[in-house]
Amino acid sequence: MASRPKKFVHYDIKDFCNEDLFKQFAKEENIDYEFRKQNVIGVDIEKFDLLFIDDYHSYSHVKIELLLNAPKIKKYIIKVNPDYCLFIRSSS
Repeated sequence: MASRPKKFVHYDIKDFCNEDLFKQFAKEENIDYEFRKQNVIGVDIEKFDLLFIDDYHSYSHVKIELLLNAPKIKKYIIKVNPDYCLFIRSSS
């Protein structure tokens, strides 16, 4: 959120313990923030500048997420894993 986007939609499959903190910061910075407790597989996400993936870390799950969502990402995709962080510039 340090880049001050106009809109920030956060997807996760579990509750987000810092949701209230994010909402407060977003409000102070005039950022439209929304948390959606959903798996992005099976959800038709809207187009975004950046996709940040931090959920299931299996190869098959990440592959499906990227195949479904990469065409909707305008600039960057970031995949986080306990062992690495993968930063991809989108070709869209």
